[in-house]
Amino acid sequence: QALTYSTSSSSQLWLQQPQQLVHLLLLLAQLSWGAPDELLLPDTTAKTADEPAGSGSESDSDSDNVYSDANSVATQACTSGWAMVGFRSQGVTTNVGIGSTTLQETAARVWQPELVAAAMSNLPAPQITQLLHLLQQLFVSGIQTAAITASQQPSAQLAAAMQAGLQWGNRAAQVLAGLSAKQQLQQQLINKLLTALPDWLCWSDSSSSSGTNTGPCDMLGHSMLIMVTSVLVLRLGCSVMLPWQSSGTDKAAAAVFDANRQWLLLELLCSSAYFAQEEEQQQQLLHSGGERNTQLQHCVSAAAAAAQKHLCSIACSDDSSTTAAAGDVLSSMFSMLLYAAQSAEPSSVQVWSAALSSLLQHASISVAAHSDSKERLLPILQQFCSNTVAAAVAQQDTPHAGSLLSVLEVLASMFRFRSEADVTAARLDNLSLDVIARARQLQSLEASSTAADSSDSAREQALLLQLLQLCGACFPVQFSHRQHQQQQAGHAANRLHAGSSTSAERQALMQLLQQVCSSSSSSNSSMPKVLCQLQLCCVGYCWSEMSAPDWHVVLHDLQQQLSSARRDTDRTASGLAGAACTAAQQFLAAMASRWPDTMTPVLAIQLLSRLADKSLLQGQAAIVDMLTGLVQQAVQGLPSPTLRLSLQLLSAVIQLQQQVQEAGRAPQLGLALSAAWRELLALCLSLGAAVAVAAGCGEGPLGVVISCLSTEGATWQLLADCLDNLSELNLLDKAVTAANDRLEMLGVDSVSSCLALLQAPTTSMQQQQPTVQRESFGPLQQLAWRLLLRPNSLAHITHAASTAAKGDGAAEMPEFGVNGDAATYLVHVGLRPELAAAVTTPDTWETFLLHWALLLAHLAKLRVYSPQAQRVLTLALRDVPELVPQLLELVVGLMGLRGSSKGSNAAMAFGASDSSGDTGAAGSWGTGSSAAAVGLGKASTLAGLAQLSGKLQAMGSSSNSAATIAATATDSWDLTTALANIGLPTAAPKWQLLAAAVYRAVLHLLPASARLWFSDLRDRSLTSAVEVYTTKYESPALLAAEFAVIKRDSAGSSGEVGANYNFKVKASQAAREVTAVLEIEDGATLVLQVKLPAAAPLKAAEVECKNKVSSWECVDVITSSLTDCLQNTCIGKGNPVPLIHMCMAATLTAAGNLQLTLLWCSTVLHVSGLHISPVHLPGRFTQACNVLSLRPVLTLERVKCPAKRP
Repeated sequence: QALTYSTSSSSQLWLQQPQQLVHLLLLLAQLSWGAPDELLLPDTTAKTADEPAGSGSESDSDSDNVYSDANSVATQACTSGWAMVGFRSQGVTTNVGIGSTTLQETAARVWQPELVAAAMSNLPAPQITQLLHLLQQLFVSGIQTAAITASQQPSAQLAAAMQAGLQWGNRAAQVLAGLSAKQQLQQQLINKLLTALPDWLCWSDSSSSSGTNTGPCDMLGHSMLIMVTSVLVLRLGCSVMLPWQSSGTDKAAAAVFDANRQWLLLELLCSSAYFAQEEEQQQQLLHSGGERNTQLQHCVSAAAAAAQKHLCSIACSDDSSTTAAAGDVLSSMFSMLLYAAQSAEPSSVQVWSAALSSLLQHASISVAAHSDSKERLLPILQQFCSNTVAAAVAQQDTPHAGSLLSVLEVLASMFRFRSEADVTAARLDNLSLDVIARARQLQSLEASSTAADSSDSAREQALLLQLLQLCGACFPVQFSHRQHQQQQAGHAANRLHAGSSTSAERQALMQLLQQVCSSSSSSNSSMPKVLCQLQLCCVGYCWSEMSAPDWHVVLHDLQQQLSSARRDTDRTASGLAGAACTAAQQFLAAMASRWPDTMTPVLAIQLLSRLADKSLLQGQAAIVDMLTGLVQQAVQGLPSPTLRLSLQLLSAVIQLQQQVQEAGRAPQLGLALSAAWRELLALCLSLGAAVAVAAGCGEGPLGVVISCLSTEGATWQLLADCLDNLSELNLLDKAVTAANDRLEMLGVDSVSSCLALLQAPTTSMQQQQPTVQRESFGPLQQLAWRLLLRPNSLAHITHAASTAAKGDGAAEMPEFGVNGDAATYLVHVGLRPELAAAVTTPDTWETFLLHWALLLAHLAKLRVYSPQAQRVLTLALRDVPELVPQLLELVVGLMGLRGSSKGSNAAMAFGASDSSGDTGAAGSWGTGSSAAAVGLGKASTLAGLAQLSGKLQAMGSSSNSAATIAATATDSWDLTTALANIGLPTAAPKWQLLAAAVYRAVLHLLPASARLWFSDLRDRSLTSAVEVYTTKYESPALLAAEFAVIKRDSAGSSGEVGANYNFKVKASQAAREVTAVLEIEDGATLVLQVKLPAAAPLKAAEVECKNKVSSWECVDVITSSLTDCLQNTCIGKGNPVPLIHMCMAATLTAAGNLQLTLLWCSTVLHVSGLHISPVHLPGRFTQACNVLSLRPVLTLERVKCPAKRP
């Protein structure tokens, strides 16, 4: 602290012992080396500042405790070991023992740029020179030693070199940041670093007049020093590494700027392009640590991008002195890179071309960002296009004409998407007209050539192909991706944008297309792709000038290209099935087992799948290698090279459909689009079939197929966008039916194909990075989800209907044992194996939830066309103890019903135990992704739950109008409609909606399982939240549906059910009560009263049963009992009055009539021979005695009795 802060005392300290402080600083620098911070990558996402990077010093509180951690050195030295680092000072080698990591980290906190800056300000001049000289020696010798060490690792030389470059770059950045006030010394140290290794420049040469390197290159040294350079550019800024002028009055510093280091910028550009070229091949070269090596390569790319941005921004600045110099550098680099691309070896042409394209793109971005730069940077680009590029294109015998394509595409996009005046100023119109004229001339010569001229035919075809490619590059089209809201509105997700062009260009382009299409087909395999590109340019720029014959040719060729791509995919799937058959036969032969005479793909896939599950296939390494090789051979060329261009052309046609039809230029456009959509749907299902067959062969073949398909994410997005505009929904059902017939020989159907696409990225996580796969497979998964929700597919999600139709349903239903396998049990009741595995032992919670949603939608459909199958599946799902509870545990967490209860975060992780404390099947699901990782499972407020319920109701209703939804009947919500409107979730809100839809479906379709789960909950807060949500948002609809059915069935005036007047039902929806009355005979009734709970179906209903017989039957029983008592017991042995009183009260209750009770009493007493005065009767009977005579004969005439009674 005393040395770092600028005070009078610190200056005295520096001057007292300067020589000792120099040695101390060197020791401190070496002691700090090896700290973990040295392996940190610079932030490649943040904006790179031009000024020197900050020091990053610790706060005062940290500085006070700098030496406090050193007390633990003695206790940690024995466990951490000692490393000896030597440095040379005045010819003497000194060894410093570095102790624990704690001491190393402490030294790293002390060795900061502020300390170096203080040394530069306070040390005498000789000691400053000595310190810089020793630091230069340390860095140069350290880099050289690291290069030797990396060369001793033959399996990962380049990876070790780049890792060492990162380490030494971070070490040098600490020192260079402290030298920001001494620019001359700073640049001297940078020059020493850039020359630490000989022959490391691969693409540039600082001493060559041409700027490009033609000598040998040390790839190991190049990898290390390019990494050092990249780290310094990102940490210090481009103004330090790529200076343009000296600041202040230090004129001596201008000598060290080394011509602005144009060669270093060239090296960064080409190195970045080299790393981006064939990334998979680079990963094979950098064997170990693939993900880390990719990050290091991205660091180089970020440094190159920062350098290009810095150069272009200077060229657009207001400083005339630097703007002119930067413009000259840009112009010379444009010419230099183009010349190198034209004259380089074939292996490096793409690198030079990509570097030039990258620099042109940054220049284009600067022109668009700086409106005032038009007069400075745009003329440089226009001059480069009109002079250098035009001259290169005019050369017919260019050995590498393909290098001009990307350059011409960038320039053409820049000028055409600005204005027609810019096109003319850059003379791009003259260039395109010249290319078109030469192509037409060559096309005419080729058409008129004879067999005698066949020796020159191949050369002429190759040249014609190059000219047509250049013509396509002159007319670029762009597709802008629209947002998801606009996709749902029915608009094309990829919108075609064409630039400006002159009328002469459009006319010449149409003539070229007509001439090429009318000529005979070329034998060159690349011609269909070039022709499709040319047709796309014509549709983009000249669609209003195309006639009906022109549209007919374009649409016919488009359909042929799509059909060809579909057939290629079918052949790939067939090749995979053939590879499975070959591998299965080889395995059976190796096991000396007898195999069928004809090995079908169905048998082969079943055999390989079972062998893989039992880990028997892995033991046959030769067979596995043979199978992988056959799979790799089968997927070559997948997808078709013309598929992406064909999809772009189809997207453009769909966008222009209405305008073209209104103009009457393409009468058959609707039929052509229908045919194209059919081919696309068949192509999607064929891709799914290929994935399904590969999945049955094991993880290795599946990984090969997934790796092949995951590189075409943009193509699959185009395919999905084209099908989003599908107006004829019946084409989806027809495609499913047609695919079942076509894929039958492969052992798969349309449903298994879609399920394979839905599961593909999760089943091969060990083969590729899952994030990249999900992004690439997202469009295909959306299509698979859409197809699975169609009626034809949804009806065949399981085989339960056909299984139930064969037998006796529940009578033949297997039993699930205590230790039984859940997936096997579900397969026995009709589930597909892949679906049973997904709902019992999935890889991720997303897979689990998606397949459960499909299964529940299938159950809802079974209610209509196969109730018996629906009942069997419902019982089977209930019999597996933890199946439905695990689903409900997940969905209530995703919905946010857990709140802040204890253990909610743990339960949100996939595979966590349920709230009751029991670990179910999910406990063995493995390392799936957590729902919390996508922002799910957070506690939802009451307003949030209300909004969630409203959105869910809107998703499941046929109309999205709020008024219509409010007036819709309660049972109008449909699960399939909701799933289709939600789509395949990609963000947290959609996953929450899907979870809510699944929860509602479980309550409707599996109420008994839901009730069992709710009764087993032990978390009180979760129980309360679930009950409140269900009572408020789910139960009302369920209860309303129940009471609607009751009211519909009991439509009689008095509640009679049908024509049966002996059975009546009364319902009270307000009280949630249902009363059923069954009249048995003569007033005898059976009453059943059911009170439904407010949280139905989570709680059981309250049931009360009452048996009621007729009043006269009660009187008969009482009469018989009283008569027997009076005659046999009470006569002469006691007072009969209490007994009579009790019987009269019972009779009154049964008969419900006071007068009738008195009549009964007098009759019984008369028959028994007893006479009782009214005084002995109960008080309530005394008044009635005055009205009625107790004589039975008189009373019988006055009281109406039932006809059946005496």
